[in-house]
Amino acid sequence: MASIWPIRWLNRSCTAKPARLQEHARSTNSYVRNAVQIMEHDIESPMLLPDIAAQAGLSQRHLDRLFRTHLGRSPKRHYLECRLRPTRSLVRQTDLPIYEATLASGFSSSSYLAKWYTQQFGQVPLEKRQSFAQATSTSLPRQDH
Repeated sequence: MASIWPIRWLNRSCTAKPARLQEHARSTNSYVRNAVQIMEHDIESPMLLPDIAAQAGLSQRHLDRLFRTHLGRSPKRHYLECRLRPTRSLVRQTDLPIYEATLASGFSSSSYLAKWYTQQFGQVPLEKRQSFAQATSTSLPRQDH
């Protein structure tokens, strides 16, 4: 079973958005902001889009139209990116086993995570971790004794 610390870490890290998303968050309507907050609330327990729409006070179709208008992508795509962003940080910045990062980010299996992670970032999570570690170790100054 996954430990609780990655879940808390993910919840904090998901709210740290790239500047591009922060600009959208300021300029979008309140329904979109509310739906995004619902999506980001519990990353490890993803909700179904009809439930998010209902909680935001919208039909699923209206939620889809608002996301496409204000964020330029579907709610499904936004939700996926919201879950992948902190997962990427977990993969790059921790030694947490990939299966625990999978569970902490609300994916049902490592293969499902790998599919979307590869589509978004170009490598499976373990390869990304190894390439990041290699890049980090080669960029550090050498310490000659």
